[in-house]
Amino acid sequence: MDMDDVQAMALAEVKRAQRVWEEERAAAAQRRRDSVLKALDAGLSMTSIGAAMGLSRERIAQIRDGRDR
Repeated sequence: MDMDDVQAMALAEVKRAQRVWEEERAAAAQRRRDSVLKALDAGLSMTSIGAAMGLSRERIAQIRDGRDR
């Protein structure tokens, strides 16, 4: 195995790690959206949701209205 092979393997691993990180980030964002919508459906106020999740009222409104993607 020469240096080009080692570099190619390292680059492939970096790309794989980046893809996994992006998939995990997207999944976390979806869980956050689901939690906000569930809380709104349960009747919690935007202020309460924002305080609990560290989100602004504007961000919660974007999620509620489907403008967050």
